[in-house]
Amino acid sequence: MTVTDRGMTTKRTPGCEAFEALLPDYLDGALGGDELAAAGAHLESCAACAAVTRGLKSVRDEARSLRVLEPAVDLWAGIERRIAAPVVPFPGATGSAPAAAHAPASPDGPGDRSLQSLQSLRPRRPWLAAAALLL
Repeated sequence: MTVTDRGMTTKRTPGCEAFEALLPDYLDGALGGDELAAAGAHLESCAACAAVTRGLKSVRDEARSLRVLEPAVDLWAGIERRIAAPVVPFPGATGSAPAAAHAPASPDGPGDRSLQSLQSLRPRRPWLAAAALLL
């Protein structure tokens, strides 16, 4: 442990863990009594935790100063429409598995997919693949 000329430590101490557990409530001003006193005492003696606390307060204050942004368009309506849209099955697909999974084994051996079944996975219309990318 290193001690500064002000008597503050610059490295983590066993008290740092206890302070970190109190930190969210400390920043929110929700501590009282013994917990507030313990947090204050730790901050006076620990430069590392004091620096972290100053940094978090700075981030909090900066975030509070940001203006609230409203989206130009109501995005939820479009998202909800896409979620509710019916699922369009691919030609040749059965159930939830791709058609190629049900294809007969190729003459090359069991478990090998034939060239025909692999070609069925390729998009038949390139514009459908482009539309899928946009969604």
